[in-house]
Amino acid sequence: MTEERDERIAIPRPVVFLLILMMGLPAILYSQSEDQFAIWRLRSLKGKLSLGGEYRALKTTLRTGFFEDQEATIWTGDINMRTESYFIHPKFLLVNAYGEYNPMTRRDLYLVSPDWSEVSTAEKAGIKGVLFKGLPISLSGFGEYTHMYLNRDIFTDVETFVKVYGGGINLRSRSFPLSLSYQKDDNLQNELQTGRRLWTIRDDFTLNAQTSLYKLDEQRLRVSYEDYFREYYSQQLINSKIGGAYFYSSMPIDSAGTARFNTNASYEIQRENLVYDRIQAEETAMLQLPWNFRSSLGYRYFDFKQDPVQWKMHTLTGNIEHRLFQSLTSSGHLEYYKTFHTEYTETIKDGNAGFEYRKKIPFGALQLSYRYRQRRERRQSETVFSTILDEAHVLDDTKIELLEVPFVNRGSVVVTDETQTLVFQENFDYILIQRGNFIEIRRMPGGRIATGETVYVDYKANRNPSYKYRASGQRTRAGLHLFNGMLNLYFEYNDWSFDDPDLAESLNLKTIRQRTAGGSFKFGVFTIGVEFDQMLSNIVPYFSRRVYASTNVRLFNTNVSLSGNAQDVDLTDEGERQKFYDASARLMVPFSEDMSASVEGTYRYQRGRGLDLDIGLVKGELIFAYRRISFHIGGEAYKSVFLQQEKRQYIGGYVRIEREF
Repeated sequence: MTEERDERIAIPRPVVFLLILMMGLPAILYSQSEDQFAIWRLRSLKGKLSLGGEYRALKTTLRTGFFEDQEATIWTGDINMRTESYFIHPKFLLVNAYGEYNPMTRRDLYLVSPDWSEVSTAEKAGIKGVLFKGLPISLSGFGEYTHMYLNRDIFTDVETFVKVYGGGINLRSRSFPLSLSYQKDDNLQNELQTGRRLWTIRDDFTLNAQTSLYKLDEQRLRVSYEDYFREYYSQQLINSKIGGAYFYSSMPIDSAGTARFNTNASYEIQRENLVYDRIQAEETAMLQLPWNFRSSLGYRYFDFKQDPVQWKMHTLTGNIEHRLFQSLTSSGHLEYYKTFHTEYTETIKDGNAGFEYRKKIPFGALQLSYRYRQRRERRQSETVFSTILDEAHVLDDTKIELLEVPFVNRGSVVVTDETQTLVFQENFDYILIQRGNFIEIRRMPGGRIATGETVYVDYKANRNPSYKYRASGQRTRAGLHLFNGMLNLYFEYNDWSFDDPDLAESLNLKTIRQRTAGGSFKFGVFTIGVEFDQMLSNIVPYFSRRVYASTNVRLFNTNVSLSGNAQDVDLTDEGERQKFYDASARLMVPFSEDMSASVEGTYRYQRGRGLDLDIGLVKGELIFAYRRISFHIGGEAYKSVFLQQEKRQYIGGYVRIEREF
């Protein structure tokens, strides 16, 4: 089965090159006149030709004693073309075509130079067409093939083949616009160092409809069907069929349309490998009240079935807000949840109230805010294991991210991306670190998770069958901005504690008392700042110190950018220290309109359990032009050490000649 599908991935290069040549053939018929009737007329032709050569050398040393020395000389050429043409008339058939071809004498496992986010296209070709553009009924079609290499965090080179094609029909109407579209995505990614492979194929049909029954209302309907295939490394094949219907309605309550009643409803069904049914509905009334009051009332319904789990939730919400002049805003929020789950029933009451105050003062501005929150939760269950689904976490290299529930069964952890279709792999994409009774999740450099990316985690945990608690907390923040933003100071206090919890010890309830203070000073092009963060918690208490500085200045016709960041995090209970140091510099020298040079360097140093990393990177480039021909001469070098287990040293240089037309 796998070999049969592999034959569908690669498009022969002669076909790609032929398509590019076909785009260029009309150039001999090119005419400056536009929008005239013609069998075929070329409206624009743009492109770029380039030739170049590169030298690259990479040395890799592992703690096991393995050593590898790679070296290569690569000659490259690139042709890039973009055209727009039409048949008969632009409103009859308008065609945009583009292509890129980058032949190379050889390819290596480290073809992509080790930059943080480099993308190198080997071949690319695409075409888009619109029939009857601007008329009541129009047809469209498109197709694109891309073969490229990309690099993730220096550590992982990825070769990617992408095929996308589809089309649609669009009905233009003031009262009932309608569109029907089809798109097929075929994406194959090979990690060259690890040998991992991810292959996804999607066939998607979508119907969109929109109408308005009155002057100020809006009604939208989307119906979709998707056939989804995924093959990932050693995991089982996934082949699912997903259907869904999504409805949105916004109706005015008053004549001005400031008060509205909104409806969001959806039904989604998935069959074959992953089987589930999901219904969601939300009703919201937004009201504009007298005396500068605004309010909203809402109800949400959630129904999810995936054998053996059945999950229903009812939610009531209420908000009220008042604004006094432009400086003081007060608000309150209430939520009531009632959950019926296969493993438990749960009732949650949550409310908060507070204010935000902004005031101009001599030499600057003052900002104050305060919010008080209270939460009551009661759970009844007969099982000691709970299944947690779709728990969202943002993975940032400089922050500690814990799974919400203690006593996690590590073997049950499943981490997916935001689409919840890509399953990440432990010790390749992320690592799990035990922190007392909790689990910390952290991304792996070079994996498929980018820093700052949101992931969703499913897992099972050993929880007390039944419990109840009442918790309360407050957040206070003060900010002072002086001398037109030259001096900025801030302080924030945040606490969260539990009153009379039942079974508190076995629940490991998280208590928090956090103080954060910092400030920044900006003088001209220079900025320097400092921040202190103390977290007193019964789970992972820490004390963090951070200093940062940056500047962007022009000296002697040279643009200079410098930035640095140093952060120390002390995990007080564990006697562990984490260090994160970053520095970067960039110089750009425009000698003339036709000549410029740039040099940039970055260094990153981090220490901590599962974090040890040293990376240094230097790059430089000289660009000059002669008679519309540009010359690029550059080089780069880097050295990295990860977890004291893998060392890499790289050096490379290149020459490239380009001609745009």
